[in-house]
Amino acid sequence: MEIKKVVQLFSLTYLINVIGGSFVNNVYILFLSTTKQFSDQQISLIMGIIPLVAIPAVFIWGKILDKSKALTRWGTFNIVINGVSLLLLYFTNNFILFFVIALIRTLLTQPLGSICEEYMINITKKANIPYGKVRRIGTLGGAIAGMIAPIILLFANQSLVMLTGIIITLMSALLFYQLPIVRLEDEEIINEKIGEKVGVIHLFKNKQYLVIFFIIAFTYGSMNSAAGYGSQTLLIKMNCPETLIVAFPFILAIFEILILGISHKFRVEQKPYRAFFIGAIVLCIRWIILSLSSHYIMVIISTLLQGFIVGLTLPAQNYIIAQVVPEKERSTAYLLSVVMQVSIVPGILNLFIGNTLNALGLSVFGVSYLAITCIALLLIVPMLIKETKKLKRV
Repeated sequence: MEIKKVVQLFSLTYLINVIGGSFVNNVYILFLSTTKQFSDQQISLIMGIIPLVAIPAVFIWGKILDKSKALTRWGTFNIVINGVSLLLLYFTNNFILFFVIALIRTLLTQPLGSICEEYMINITKKANIPYGKVRRIGTLGGAIAGMIAPIILLFANQSLVMLTGIIITLMSALLFYQLPIVRLEDEEIINEKIGEKVGVIHLFKNKQYLVIFFIIAFTYGSMNSAAGYGSQTLLIKMNCPETLIVAFPFILAIFEILILGISHKFRVEQKPYRAFFIGAIVLCIRWIILSLSSHYIMVIISTLLQGFIVGLTLPAQNYIIAQVVPEKERSTAYLLSVVMQVSIVPGILNLFIGNTLNALGLSVFGVSYLAITCIALLLIVPMLIKETKKLKRV
């Protein structure tokens, strides 16, 4: 299959998969609290404990993906498992059984995000297409789901939105299976060749990777916690209309679609840490607004900033990882990064916030997110200084 056709097929597959996933994520907290009638503490356990318990699986998945590189086959497996397990969760009302199924789902679908990310980077490099132009297809999928889901909710309920998302997710597996395996050529490996010893321990000896690993973990971890748990919980507590809560991803996507489409013009590959510095400052402003918010309109307004941050920093993080990690280790590098920012950091934040919400009040969301973003800033500043000095010497 020609690489341009591969890009087109992947874009369609990615779009459909994100639409399905967004349908589910849009109503997940509402579904747990309203339809399943789980308590705040039970929801925080689902959103917090499960990602942390699933951490050991990252070592197994990292070895599997680094050795096989059959990203499309494992991606198809992940999508099918995701759809089937969501279907089981849909019909499960017992909390303990729900928790167990959700845990198994997390263990078996853990690498899906990193698989899509690595495959996307490979095909855009092969086709010589700006990464942001393909990446924003996924953001567009979230926006489409954010527009359609509220309409379904007006005429039905969260359960139908959830079921629609599950069906769409399973449909995307049929397309994902048709994608060919795409690898980068040996000459595209940027760093020096490495031996046969490839693994997590070896990767963590790479100090340059560790720095960007924790920067991504703290900035994107706070945003993912807010997008998946924090903002929805805040909006529910502030008596926001359900249709507006379900439309939340559309609001998240507005700036991201725009910025990702033109991010290649910013030449972030020349100044990636400057992009992260600007993004982290804007993110701090968002969290300050969130911590001071007393009405759901302010929460929604602050959310608009996230699209700008993601659009600016996402190409930067992928460029840095490609620069500092040899090709043989990149599957593990991407997987570790995705698990940290999507599961571990949000899991810890969700647990902390869920257990202190009653005592500390709604401001705990913004304050918690601000605290770890400030840690990321402390890591970014030294790298920004080095980057600036290097550019002056050129």
